[in-house]
Amino acid sequence: MTMKLRNYQQIAITKIYSYWQNIGKRPVVVAPMGSGKSAIIAGFCEQTTKVWPDTRILIITDSKEIVFQNERELKKYWSDAPTGVYSAGLHRREKNTQIVFAGIQSIYKRIFEFSPSFSVVCIDEAHMVSQKNTSMYQQLLRDACVANPNCHFFGTTGTPFRLDQGFLWNSKSAFFDGCAYEIKLTTLIEHGFLCPMISKGGLKNIDLRNVKIQGGEYNQSDLAYAANDPCIIKFAVNEIVACGKDRVAWIVFCAGIKHAKNVLLELQSHNISAGLVTSKMNSKDRDLTINNFKTGKIQAIVNVNILTKGVNVPKCDLIVLLTATKSTAKYAQMAGRGLRTFPGKKNCLLLDFGNNIITHGELDNLTPAQKGTGNTTPLKQCPECRAIINISYRECPQCGYCYPAQDEICPNHGTEAYDGAVLLSQNKPFWCDVTDIHYSRHQKSGKPDSVKITFFSGLSKQYLMWLAPDHGGYAAKRAEIYITAAEGKAKNVNEILSSWYSWKKPTRIQVKKNGKFFNILNIDFGNITRTKQKMLV
Repeated sequence: MTMKLRNYQQIAITKIYSYWQNIGKRPVVVAPMGSGKSAIIAGFCEQTTKVWPDTRILIITDSKEIVFQNERELKKYWSDAPTGVYSAGLHRREKNTQIVFAGIQSIYKRIFEFSPSFSVVCIDEAHMVSQKNTSMYQQLLRDACVANPNCHFFGTTGTPFRLDQGFLWNSKSAFFDGCAYEIKLTTLIEHGFLCPMISKGGLKNIDLRNVKIQGGEYNQSDLAYAANDPCIIKFAVNEIVACGKDRVAWIVFCAGIKHAKNVLLELQSHNISAGLVTSKMNSKDRDLTINNFKTGKIQAIVNVNILTKGVNVPKCDLIVLLTATKSTAKYAQMAGRGLRTFPGKKNCLLLDFGNNIITHGELDNLTPAQKGTGNTTPLKQCPECRAIINISYRECPQCGYCYPAQDEICPNHGTEAYDGAVLLSQNKPFWCDVTDIHYSRHQKSGKPDSVKITFFSGLSKQYLMWLAPDHGGYAAKRAEIYITAAEGKAKNVNEILSSWYSWKKPTRIQVKKNGKFFNILNIDFGNITRTKQKMLV
């Protein structure tokens, strides 16, 4: 029986083949957490081995849990699939099957022991592939090329960037050479494949001022010390309990083991059934605690760098970040634990005490920043309701709070939590006053000149719009509408530039953030608000 894949999952497989045929041998498929990367890999294995029976496939990752999940996904649809597992953590070392699911730690020195050699190597969690020649992944990938010079590769990941290189395919020393297909998080939420996520900032956040940055990331000892402040833990847990009273399953990410133990004790003092998992526990105890969380025997699970991947608990509807990271990928992995759908689950709340949302941005608008610099489209926290909003907003779209004219800093206070935008699609239009306006000539090679209008709002904010009366068609009509609203008279660029200073000036504009740019939705000239067509500026 052939697997029934979602439309985007089949497209991803088709795009891999197309990439190999037309572009290169090492693409990445970007698929958010919860989109079904295991199903994509399973579908690829089934289709490829049935069309090309001599193909031998290796799927590698760095987590025994993901190794187990990937094989299970394929067996679920193709019960007699010729699969084997090579993982010390799973106590299996099977070498002779056509499809092999393996842990990188177990197989990276042993690729030449597999005969015949592999035709295809899939790297699940592709962001784990370091540029360093001495890494386990690089050694295995080099050996796979030696064993079979015609070997093809592809990677799957929900976070296609690394702290030390940016996008996985952009660096000169990167193993991957491009992106074959990207499945958008917003699309998956809109179609009901993933659940919406809302956010709240903490009433009292971790003080990061004395936390050093090393190698682009927070120094873990400094971070753990700062987060382990008893006052912060007490405030945070009080807020977690209050916000989580109507939520089913909580995952709490902490900054260190001592910190996690103290958070656990504080949760238990509130009669919250909670467990702890850390790297210092033996795998049996850790697996038992995780299973207790999955089955509902405990409501909350506290962890340190354990539940960022490989553990799927769809009913999880509260993610708590009692830690901070400069890694956009790690932030996305932690937050993404709550994106899966579950019966009765309307959304997942992301409760952030480490300014991670403000540092990295909306989950559906993440881009790799320069090492250690964080998000390039910064957010801020509303001082009244603690919604996480774009820094350019003069009025909070959630509670209506109006920022003072010179205020660019949100003090961290308030008494009641509120939902904020952790997804780009949740951004709402906002009005801002126009304090000044300027018209200038804009030239672009091969096209008639146009007019660039700069709307100033306060001392630092600028929003741009273009008039193109000399371009004809729709562009000319749009320019005519604007000129009429401004009570001006002009039919071309030269006439606009010679007369605009006498026109009526707008008092405010309505703006909506769209990626790194802004759409000007409406322009208010005082007595009449003229609705404009959306323009990406």
